[in-house]
Amino acid sequence: MTKFIFKQAYSPHLLLLCLTLCHACNLTEYKVGEECCPMCPSGHHVQKHCSRNANTTCAPCTGLTFNDEPNGLSHCKLCAVCDQGLGLKTVRACTLTSDTVCGVLEGHYCISTYKGGCRTAHKHTACEPGQFIKQPGTASANTACEDCQENSYSNGSFTSCMPHATCRPGQFIHWMGTKSADTECEDCQENTYSNGSFTSCMPCKPGQFIHWMGRTGFVLF
Repeated sequence: MTKFIFKQAYSPHLLLLCLTLCHACNLTEYKVGEECCPMCPSGHHVQKHCSRNANTTCAPCTGLTFNDEPNGLSHCKLCAVCDQGLGLKTVRACTLTSDTVCGVLEGHYCISTYKGGCRTAHKHTACEPGQFIKQPGTASANTACEDCQENSYSNGSFTSCMPHATCRPGQFIHWMGTKSADTECEDCQENTYSNGSFTSCMPCKPGQFIHWMGRTGFVLF
């Protein structure tokens, strides 16, 4: 057996470092007490640690468990569950050597990614009346909404705001348009008139009648 002789010139710190390195295990081993045991392969766990006279005893993962890398673990890790309540669906099932990969349900976007999959998702924001969908939601991004400008409207499901309708002559404004609803026009009754901008039809004066009603105006006699 090789003996290490340390002269007093070496500091206690260097001595401790050397002793630590001399007892370090390599990358394919794990330490148990003073022993460096061979790791179990992916898809397995340690059933019995090694000894001076025997190698590590490994056993395969069972049930919904896995180990995705060589290890010195006494148990396999539990497979992830893709919970629909969290907006998730299964993209790839769990195997002995890889965890479940979850994706997002339709109408959701991922807020917490993990190893090529998703751990948690949220529903896409629904744009409110008076807003339009500037950017539809994706599996990785939320919906982007923007307010309508004056004289336009959206019920929240439009991809652009629509201009308010213009009432034509012979109609009155039954409902003034807002950012969330269009203008509503209604026809005037007989012997009443409107140029299209009135909020109610005006009655003809005694002795007057509507001689002509065009697309752009009317003539009273």
